[in-house]
Amino acid sequence: MTIKNESTWDVDMAMPRFSSLARSIVADVVIVGGGITGVSCAYLLSKAGKKVVLLEESLLGSGATGVTTAFLTQYLDTSLSKLVQMYGKKKTAMIAESHQFAINEINRIVKTHDFDCEFVRCPNYIYATSRRFAEGLKKEGKIAKSLGISLGYKEGRALKFRNYGYLELIKQGKFHPMKYLSALARTASNQGTFIFEGTSVEDIEGNSPFVVKTKKGEIMARDVIVATYSPFNRKPYFKKVLYKSYVLEVEIPLDCFKEGIYEDTQSPYHYFRVDKGLRKDRMIIGGEDHRSDIRVHSSKSFEALKDYLEGILQRVDYKIVRRWKGPIIEPVDGLAYIGKSGDGKYYATGFSGNGMTYSIIAAHIITNKILKKKEIFPSVYDVSRLPSLNSLIGKGVDYSKELIGGAVKNTLVYRKGKRKE
Repeated sequence: MTIKNESTWDVDMAMPRFSSLARSIVADVVIVGGGITGVSCAYLLSKAGKKVVLLEESLLGSGATGVTTAFLTQYLDTSLSKLVQMYGKKKTAMIAESHQFAINEINRIVKTHDFDCEFVRCPNYIYATSRRFAEGLKKEGKIAKSLGISLGYKEGRALKFRNYGYLELIKQGKFHPMKYLSALARTASNQGTFIFEGTSVEDIEGNSPFVVKTKKGEIMARDVIVATYSPFNRKPYFKKVLYKSYVLEVEIPLDCFKEGIYEDTQSPYHYFRVDKGLRKDRMIIGGEDHRSDIRVHSSKSFEALKDYLEGILQRVDYKIVRRWKGPIIEPVDGLAYIGKSGDGKYYATGFSGNGMTYSIIAAHIITNKILKKKEIFPSVYDVSRLPSLNSLIGKGVDYSKELIGGAVKNTLVYRKGKRKE
């Protein structure tokens, strides 16, 4: 059977469609970007009675949202030990709290509106692939306890694949990101949001009020939210590194593994989710990340990911159904940039591998600011912050490990799509 080059979430997906902008409009808020972040902002602001216009240059969800693996976890790509080193215990606890808040908020939205989006509460397992990594996990468990996070260290065969110990984080989640986006967009539209697809923003002039210019119309608004994957203008300049990550969808026998989300402690790390099915379970596994500016043939990265998959599955029969790759923006200090910049616009970018929870965090931070409500998680994700020396050193070590463990390894080990023996 031929492996399809498409995301799991694109299969049989009936997204709502919206026309392109063909006239000028006056609004309270303009949102640029039709991924989960932009639509979440539209949902909250229209619910509060604001006149909102959302502009998407292509189709809703056509960017990073459609190629995510849709993990919902309060455990970030940057470990707790690194976060404490960079930000201290108080801010690290607030960071973890913000992502758990996001999971609970998604759960609330799904229940309130009865979204059919395959939302499931499940554990997140962070597992060690060596005894050395296991010592690091024990340290993470102790730090988590000191921060009030229930992240217990365990050993044994409960995960049903070889590991040297793991952390279990309960009450996390996963969902179908495009079904969620579809339902959220319909709800925002019903609340009065004007959504326009196929509408590219050419320029944004002024400062409260702004004039957002497109080919066929202008929108005047007091506030502008730039919720694109990578902000199209150059101010402010966010310090970030662009990565590519590789993903396989795999059919496996029923009940091989517990339903949940999993990630290891390697650099670059690997991650997978197990979704229950009727005849087969589904595993969506990703990893082999490398910087986008380093040229690595995709076949080499997919081959390396397949080797890792076989190490997890051992003698289990499996079938690879789909494969795809997606972008990741990693900020140099490990945290997203969310909030109002000196140019008067609101930004949300640099979500690393935690885009699903960051989208809700960003929507609430920005909405509360526009509505002049009490801010949540103040200053943690400030867009104007400068990275500290500690953060630059800490993330610099990570980048070096990812370079050697990802791009360099796959370039040297895999030749013409086959592993070099």
